[in-house]
Amino acid sequence: IWKTAAALFAVALIEFFVLIFTRDEFDNLLIWWMIVRSLVSLIVVYIAIMLSRLKAGGRKIADGDLGYKIDTDPLILDLKEHGEEGYLIRELVKLAEKYDATQSVYFAGSPGELEWMQRLAPEIPRVAIQLPRDNVGIYEMAKEYGCAEVQFWLGMFDRKLIDKLHKDGLNCNLYYADTFEDYEKYSDMGIDTLLTNRMDLAARWKFTKRS
Repeated sequence: IWKTAAALFAVALIEFFVLIFTRDEFDNLLIWWMIVRSLVSLIVVYIAIMLSRLKAGGRKIADGDLGYKIDTDPLILDLKEHGEEGYLIRELVKLAEKYDATQSVYFAGSPGELEWMQRLAPEIPRVAIQLPRDNVGIYEMAKEYGCAEVQFWLGMFDRKLIDKLHKDGLNCNLYYADTFEDYEKYSDMGIDTLLTNRMDLAARWKFTKRS
């Protein structure tokens, strides 16, 4: 807000001096007025377009496209910051601190997000997620960013990789498993935590395993 106020003050100051030096020259005054108004209009239109871009990107992420990246190259100052993962991480850290939950939550992401997580909230545990577009393996990712766990996507892991991660003390989560067969299969492979959309089936499976 203070930056906006400073910019408006600067524009008003320029107009003030222009009025003083051109008060007896109406033609020059009119030209300066047109220049200043045109510049202000261009800046307002630019900001409106950039805010629209941020809004569209935020909507995609909110709709579940967590791999979507907002193009921040055309953005400047605070607008650029709000388009980076760092802004989202900062807001999540604020929420965790507000509810005294920094030791009860974890942050999960791939390299772009993990770098910000490590920089802004090193005290909150991190979980590495390898997306199909990532060109770095999940083991290397977890080691580089000091992760305590990894979270697999279906079809992107095997028993050998699980054993390798376990050897280094890293827990292995899976997104996702929704059938008795999958619960059994991935549990036998050594997956530590199964994420599921069917809590009812998962509860029944766990009950049968205990019986």
